[in-house]
Amino acid sequence: RDLVTTRTYENFELTFDAKIMAGGNSGLKYLVRQEWSLNPDKPSLAAVGHEYQVLDDATLKGEPGWEKSSFGSFYLVYAPDKNKNQSPFGEWNECRVIVDGDHGEHWLNGDMILEYELGTDEVLALVQQTKFLNVPGFGTKAPGYIVLTHHNGDSWFRNVKIRELP
Repeated sequence: RDLVTTRTYENFELTFDAKIMAGGNSGLKYLVRQEWSLNPDKPSLAAVGHEYQVLDDATLKGEPGWEKSSFGSFYLVYAPDKNKNQSPFGEWNECRVIVDGDHGEHWLNGDMILEYELGTDEVLALVQQTKFLNVPGFGTKAPGYIVLTHHNGDSWFRNVKIRELP
């Protein structure tokens, strides 16, 4: 079900429009590494990488830590700004991911909703609180694939554009 780029990217600006329906769960993963996704000790069909989450927030709202899985989050690592300007169900959202060196940003409808520095003690400590704690190097920078993923419910992507940064 995933759509994967044919090559890896390291520094980029990635823009896309996303629409989610009630109950939908999807995302755009980036810096996806094959060694993470094809771990022989724990086989999985899911691509493993950093993720801009596209989710119906109502499916998780109220559960402990739900914000780190909400629309626009760096999935399980950073919650987006709680005052994010998200469009209602069934309407398009303009999304953007920037990775420049170790610096990362998630944008939603023209507003930066979170930023982080890969490989820092803070990011690595947050990763230790996630299901990725045993994925060597998760939360650090290395070239990786970009993946449009789908878990359940209806979701759509359009206008996906990648601009490499020097």
